[in-house]
Amino acid sequence: MKSYSGCFAMLALGIAVMNGMAQSRGFTVRDDIAMVRFSSPSAQVNDDAAKFSPDGRYFAIITSRGLIETNEIESTLSVFRADDIDTYLLAPGSATSPQPRTRTKIAAVLTDEQFDAYGAVISDLRWSSDSRYLYFLGDGRKNDRRLFRISIRGGTALALTPEAYNVARYDVAGNAIVCSLWHSEQPGTAGLEKRGDTDSDVRDVTGERLKAILFPHSQPAPTDRELWIVHNRQGRPVAARTPSPSQRDISWFPEAFALSPTGHQLIQMNPVDRIPDDWSGYDPAPGYEWSRIQSGNATLVAPNSVWRLKQYSLVNLDDGVSTPLIDAPHDYALKYPYGSQAIWSPDQRRVLLTNTFLPLGPIDDEERSGRLKPCAIADVQLPSRQAHCVIAVSDLTAGSSGGILEDSLSFGRDDNEVVFRLKGSSSNGEVRRYTFDGRRWLKEKTPDDEAERDRLIVRTHLRVTIKQSLNERPKLWATNTVTGLSKMVWDPNPQLDHLLFGKASVYRWRDNSGYEWQGGLVKPVGYVPGKLYPLVIQIYNFDESKFLTDGLFPTAMAARQLASAGIVALQVQRRLPHTFNLAEGQAQLTGLESAIEHLTKDGLIDPSKVGLVGFSATCWYVEYALINAPRVFKAATIADGVDYSYMQYHVFGVASSDVEKQYDAMIGVKPIGSAGLKQWTDNALGFNLDRIVAPLRIEAIAPISVLSEWEIYSSLKMQGKPVDLIYIPSGQHILQKPLERLASQQGNVDWFRFWLQGYEDRDPVQRGEYEQWRALRQGNAAEK
Repeated sequence: MKSYSGCFAMLALGIAVMNGMAQSRGFTVRDDIAMVRFSSPSAQVNDDAAKFSPDGRYFAIITSRGLIETNEIESTLSVFRADDIDTYLLAPGSATSPQPRTRTKIAAVLTDEQFDAYGAVISDLRWSSDSRYLYFLGDGRKNDRRLFRISIRGGTALALTPEAYNVARYDVAGNAIVCSLWHSEQPGTAGLEKRGDTDSDVRDVTGERLKAILFPHSQPAPTDRELWIVHNRQGRPVAARTPSPSQRDISWFPEAFALSPTGHQLIQMNPVDRIPDDWSGYDPAPGYEWSRIQSGNATLVAPNSVWRLKQYSLVNLDDGVSTPLIDAPHDYALKYPYGSQAIWSPDQRRVLLTNTFLPLGPIDDEERSGRLKPCAIADVQLPSRQAHCVIAVSDLTAGSSGGILEDSLSFGRDDNEVVFRLKGSSSNGEVRRYTFDGRRWLKEKTPDDEAERDRLIVRTHLRVTIKQSLNERPKLWATNTVTGLSKMVWDPNPQLDHLLFGKASVYRWRDNSGYEWQGGLVKPVGYVPGKLYPLVIQIYNFDESKFLTDGLFPTAMAARQLASAGIVALQVQRRLPHTFNLAEGQAQLTGLESAIEHLTKDGLIDPSKVGLVGFSATCWYVEYALINAPRVFKAATIADGVDYSYMQYHVFGVASSDVEKQYDAMIGVKPIGSAGLKQWTDNALGFNLDRIVAPLRIEAIAPISVLSEWEIYSSLKMQGKPVDLIYIPSGQHILQKPLERLASQQGNVDWFRFWLQGYEDRDPVQRGEYEQWRALRQGNAAEK
């Protein structure tokens, strides 16, 4: 009887396990949207260390997630005590993880353009010098962003700036607080204002962008940025405007904004109104010769241009007078990787500035030759404004370094020493030290002592970081750098333990030219060796150190979600740098075809069922592939991207000389005259759309995107080819709103399941969609 009882027990256990597996499900788009993401420290970049208070007793974390029910982003600020973490590290393995001592939440719709894959409504976190308060920017439901302060003892966050104002940036020095802000109810664009005696119903639009003419309210518009100081009056903070004149600007990116230690001077990026003739000598980034500065280029000084020339300037907050710190431009307008930072020395006699050119004269020829390229770190002495380059951009980015790690740049033991850390796949954390000998900056031996490195990183014995990998979701870990004890402090997504994930791995292959490609390969949930699966390739970038969910961005990409649906996903790192010619498209196609060939030989995929996704700059790779290898791909998606078409040339090039030059370089000639037009009709993708066979899903984000995608959509539609146009009228380029992400990502999962697997969801809400797709499939079959 005992043996029978054992058999029955084993059988019951087996049934229970099978039932448990049957009840588990794969990771979905909804799970992805609701997943808690680390915003500060960020799980998306290589700056993964928590922000400790100056006294080392506390650290702060910002996390964010999407709320599908309200279509908002919810961000949470959590403050932990270092002593609680120390106690936890010494406790037995069963000890309960420490809880935050302070926590505050904000939920809102992100309205400003985001450049991170997963935006946050709490951002720009700073500690007060006495470690008693935290400052941060918080988005509100009134289309504003306010500056808040919260005590580490808890309580409600105190707003320091008024409602209906958007704070672009701020800084704190001692008891002084200064911020740049604008009123959220300002007119949408300059085009809506009256010009002289002309009413806004009739106006001269010569030289304006088509987007500004047709859709003035749908674009980020220049606003009047004002400088405000927050004063302490009778124990209450009161914000008031400084004497500084306002600036009309459209800056999207974080910019240098550094208050002097005494709180009377400010370094910020000021727009350039007049371009000196000698600035044409500065070299653009490699491959971007067409972006060389020209004194007559109106785009470079236009308030509504994201490529507007700017320079570091010093503002006297007492009288509002602003003076250029360096008579040279920041390097961003010449297409160098963006980043601006200003660091004061404690005695205010020196400042460090990043990514700027230096003045071209009067200097000797050798020095001038070096100054034609930007300086990664420049040292400026005050009040003389004499400048020296600590390290050039070309020297900093050589090898494996990706630049300076955020918040690591500082003066060392005195103002003749500069210390910073490198970021990059293999150099992350390397400390660099430079010293000034009175004439030039010299590189010193890199400190290799771990204690010295930890001092430069966190100034405390604790190091709190995000740990993750391709298959391990981000979690917060703490390490005592003295004892070596290390533990996971917080897993913000325990609900994911009950879900199934397709296994991801780094996949490398060589094409017939010998070039080595790499990407993230995700096998389907429940993968069966020997079974041939459909494949969807997503091409943009790939980071093997990060947990792979969507791909790189949430717009149109859904790698792990496709794997949950029984499809192999390959997130491909595109081949760089850009060459801005048709050979670039062929190089990408060669890599894609070789990936399919290798995966077929590996016995993983069915080569007759391959899909392709492009986003932004990689959309033209997809179009090029569909035109030049029409039978290779079974279905495809392009989302809010460029394709160097004739229509995009005229939509975007007429008021942007940079775009015009870029498109001219791509095709090799302007589309003017019989010879120019012939070259365009032979080579521009829009004139070769008759060769496309695969069903194409097009995602247009914002009104101008509909115009830019209209050529390919209308051409395919009029040819009777299977094409689906999805319009997201108020979306951002990198989609942020949960419902927009759901429409884009889940829409693509459904699209590829339909074309590659013949699958249709039974949800009655989607009945009309599938009826439309079935009609497209019938038409496509009839054409074949």
